[in-house]
Amino acid sequence: ETVLDHCSQTNVVFDSVTTVEVSNSKSIEMNCTQKVSLIKIENSSGLKLLLTKDCLDIEIITFKAFNINVCVPSNEDNTVSFCFKVLLFSAHSLCVKKLDIPQRFSTKLVDGKLVTQPWSE
Repeated sequence: ETVLDHCSQTNVVFDSVTTVEVSNSKSIEMNCTQKVSLIKIENSSGLKLLLTKDCLDIEIITFKAFNINVCVPSNEDNTVSFCFKVLLFSAHSLCVKKLDIPQRFSTKLVDGKLVTQPWSE
């Protein structure tokens, strides 16, 4: 398990870990180059998570987390692992698809059950 607590303007590159916990942090860039099962983000903002094709079955749990971006390869080429300034910047960054984790949700009562989904105006 890897823990980042009270970190600011930090770049982290990690290979195979089971869990990464980020709390009370801001402006973090994380580059997952191999298998990571779970990332927990709490009371944090401004995180960028770069995933290679080997990391795409990850689970991300957020609580009081804002401005969280997940970048995944947009093609079969795995060049995303070294795209951003975490290691070095290159033209390969165009091979990345950016996904935002929702901050706002809508919950409705449907057939006696609560159904929650991302909310947008």
